[in-house]
Amino acid sequence: KNDSLSSAKPSVRLIEPSLCGRAEGVIRSIHDNYGFIHLAERSVDAYLPLFEVFPAEIQGDLVRNNPDVYLKDDLIRNKGGRIQVEVGMEVSFDLSLQMLSNASSGGRAGDRGRYGKQSRSSPAAAQEKESLRARRVQILPKGTVKEKIAIAEGVKATVIREDPKQPFVGTLELEKSLKIESGSQRHPLVAKLLDAISEGKYGDEEVT
Repeated sequence: KNDSLSSAKPSVRLIEPSLCGRAEGVIRSIHDNYGFIHLAERSVDAYLPLFEVFPAEIQGDLVRNNPDVYLKDDLIRNKGGRIQVEVGMEVSFDLSLQMLSNASSGGRAGDRGRYGKQSRSSPAAAQEKESLRARRVQILPKGTVKEKIAIAEGVKATVIREDPKQPFVGTLELEKSLKIESGSQRHPLVAKLLDAISEGKYGDEEVT
């Protein structure tokens, strides 16, 4: 009987995060205790509290349990059990939506229009917006996230409009229309989730 095995306490390990609600992106900036992630599938940034990054122990479990994703040389530097987050890192995360109300953005009673309603043209109303937040952040190997995907080569087009406010920006009219046959190129995580569901990975007995 192996005493070391018998005395070992049972533990729960994260094999991989659920694909439901996951997104991918690249860390664009880092400040004292937060940063911003630029999403791969759309041109928006998500707020990143650095404490939402998986600790080194969990990240290590993900590396060991997913050899098809991580290579042996995909070492992630950590200090004191915390991941050393850097600009340019590719990440996967849960994406949540938070509404920023006028009460939290400093709206004033003087900004209200007729009948006490908020004036749409007031500064406080302009500050009412959606805030995307990244949670349960996983560091991915470099080259995983595709921000741009080539769908055709040698395409011919004619410039039909120039933007007077931005140099070298305008609108092109293609000689031949293009069609993306597979939605997996545009939304790879959604396609991966649908494949997992069809394979029965998210049955009633699964915990996500």
